[in-house]
Amino acid sequence: MKKVKMSQSLRLSKTYSLSDLPDSFPKRLEKIRLASKGYTHRQIAHMLDVSYPTVKNEFGKMFIQYECRNIVELIAKAKDAGII
Repeated sequence: MKKVKMSQSLRLSKTYSLSDLPDSFPKRLEKIRLASKGYTHRQIAHMLDVSYPTVKNEFGKMFIQYECRNIVELIAKAKDAGII
């Protein structure tokens, strides 16, 4: 069985438009809104009653799906799309 690195398998994921975010992924939208207010991953995890790794992994998935390199770019794209 061939081993595939996680980053390679995630690159194959479908990309989404941020304008689809409110309807498709309400929990992701809430995480982006909290991050845009300056909350850390740990604070967001505590507020949403989920684990820190869950929040961190979710942001990693969003970076790939929305073609962003970091949280600042993700928030900027969300603001440009008018969702936050």
